[in-house]
Amino acid sequence: MNRAAQLLLAKRVFASTLLAVFASLPPVHSPAEVQSTAATMSMIGTVRTVDTQSRAIEIVTGVGYATRVMRLEIAEDCTIVVPRAAAHLTSFVPGTVVRVQYSPPPATRTRGVAVAIEALDVEGPKGQR
Repeated sequence: MNRAAQLLLAKRVFASTLLAVFASLPPVHSPAEVQSTAATMSMIGTVRTVDTQSRAIEIVTGVGYATRVMRLEIAEDCTIVVPRAAAHLTSFVPGTVVRVQYSPPPATRTRGVAVAIEALDVEGPKGQR
């Protein structure tokens, strides 16, 4: 086999290998499709403010020395859980420790949307709150 025939054979093997690899890859989705299927995220933080008229809540959260304020809109069908009390948006006062599940904001909005808010029962020393 001469050199030209070896190169042609190597090119064909390389091309068929590439074709097999690309055929086995999952389809590429557009950014809009990826964003619409994004799962909810979760965080634990402390309530800073609750605006019942505009249905918004501010949560202070962070790790270590880094803190941030998350401003979230509250969905109409948001699940609210408050232990040993009525589950209303007015149940959350500044200082309440909460777990929030929310959808991150899409590119066209500035706030995420809370889909579930749960007040956590946090006790201090000797059962004090």
